[in-house]
Amino acid sequence: MSELKRRNWAHEIYAGNSGQGHEENGFTTEFMINIRLTDDGLINWKSVIGIIFEYIRLLNEIPKDEEIRIFKEIQKIENLNWISKEETNPFDYVELVAESN
Repeated sequence: MSELKRRNWAHEIYAGNSGQGHEENGFTTEFMINIRLTDDGLINWKSVIGIIFEYIRLLNEIPKDEEIRIFKEIQKIENLNWISKEETNPFDYVELVAESN
């Protein structure tokens, strides 16, 4: 994102899935990248895509110990989110779990 902002090509980027369950099941997982481009970014969309794929390639080269550190950091954040989460209607929770399998 910092490179896209430096070039004034993007305002925001969202990546992942919504966590609602419909993007993943026992066979597939859908991973989305949404980028809100500037007018210059729209003109240079092919270069934007190149930067995104270059970043994905770099992620594949992260040393194992750094990958573990990042995973543990995300795990801590998610644990805090779980602990401070508001109670969910049990029926809504069952529906969410059913959609995720």
